[in-house]
Amino acid sequence: MVNQTFDLTEHLEFSAKLIGGGSFVIGTILFILQLINPKGGYEITGLYFTGYAFVINAFFFLCLLAAAGAFYVRRIILLKTAGILLLNIPIAFIYLLILINQNAF
Repeated sequence: MVNQTFDLTEHLEFSAKLIGGGSFVIGTILFILQLINPKGGYEITGLYFTGYAFVINAFFFLCLLAAAGAFYVRRIILLKTAGILLLNIPIAFIYLLILINQNAF
């Protein structure tokens, strides 16, 4: 049972880090493209991406919280991974402020 717990939580942790990192990389690419070419139409793509990324990241965040509550042995690691997912929120907000100040919208 213990090995199955580690397998499940390790897969969840890896998937959440992959989703969080992927969201950050794709969001940063869209941000840079918008800065380079403000009339390129990336703002609509960025808004859709932000919406989808929010839903997917929120799902993984809630799964991590549930797993942290269910599997006490891995609680700290799962909560740290949930914190990593939360780091995307202020980064997205900073990107938005920069774009607004650059008159990109």
